Amino acid sequence: MIFELNRSCFVSDNGTMSLIFMANIALKGRHRLYVCHPEDEAYLKWFEGLGASLQENWRVALDTSISLEALESAKYSVLVCNDTDQCYDRESLVLDLSAAERLIYEPFKVFVENNGADRDFLLTFSTHDQFNKIRELEAANLFSFEHCGGITELPKKVEYYANERRVNYLNCSAVFDSDAPSPDAASKEAMIAKDVCDRHGVFSHVLRRRAIENYLSRDWLNTWVNKSPKSARSNKKKIFTSYCKLNLEQRSHFHMKRGLKVDKDGIQAGAITLYSDVSDGDLCTLNEGFGDNLAGDLYAADWVQNAQTVNDSDAWGEVNGMINEILVQCR
Repeated sequence: MIFELNRSCFVSDNGTMSLIFMANIALKGRHRLYVCHPEDEAYLKWFEGLGASLQENWRVALDTSISLEALESAKYSVLVCNDTDQCYDRESLVLDLSAAERLIYEPFKVFVENNGADRDFLLTFSTHDQFNKIRELEAANLFSFEHCGGITELPKKVEYYANERRVNYLNCSAVFDSDAPSPDAASKEAMIAKDVCDRHGVFSHVLRRRAIENYLSRDWLNTWVNKSPKSARSNKKKIFTSYCKLNLEQRSHFHMKRGLKVDKDGIQAGAITLYSDVSDGDLCTLNEGFGDNLAGDLYAADWVQNAQTVNDSDAWGEVNGMINEILVQCR
């Protein structure tokens, strides 16, 4: 966000500590500061009252803000003003200095179902620059993945955070599985989560594929299968062989953890017709999935996170585009 500082921010020394703190955050490259009237007498008097070290930090913060804004414009603009009413509309935000300080201090939150596997998933589909930016912001406590403990708890946590302060909707996003057993058939729970996000103005991304496991490259999966303990390797190889016979749409909605047995009722009732061209033998094999540890094992692996995969352009385009939008929201 770019914080446009009105002259009222400088009419007394009471806000100096808040302004210096905001400058320190701007120096870390997340937010930007802009003085609306740099020739105003109140501003010049305030600036002259700073010590030489603070004056230099303030100048650098403003210069850094200008440079960053020229490269990548901020998503939102906030007028910081102590002599008028606050306004929380996305297109005409007005906050007093105290509220602006609280907002600039808060890390940008990404609400996810599982902050371990989901964080690794998003990092895997990040470019090197995006990866480094996220890690840098995390280290500075300006960005965090918020563990929600599942799809039913995620909307509750989003709603609680959005209701905590009226500007919090600017400072978060949410990413969650669609749990869709077939295309355009997101689960009831996923739609509830999306509706809550939409109602509070929170940017959300419902994965088009069923879950994060459905974005795993077959090359990665093959390596993981072959590194499995001997006791499980043979069975996993059979499942992998049948899985590779599926087309992209089928692979995108196959329950990677537990297999087709999860969708047994829908398949038998004719509600799920996705696998009608799959042989009986492969259907039998695919009744089982790869187990619960699949995403946790693979997305956490350095060789996967560093892969910069492009062999599934559909997966890369969707997830990397979402990461880019999150970083746009964040700045």
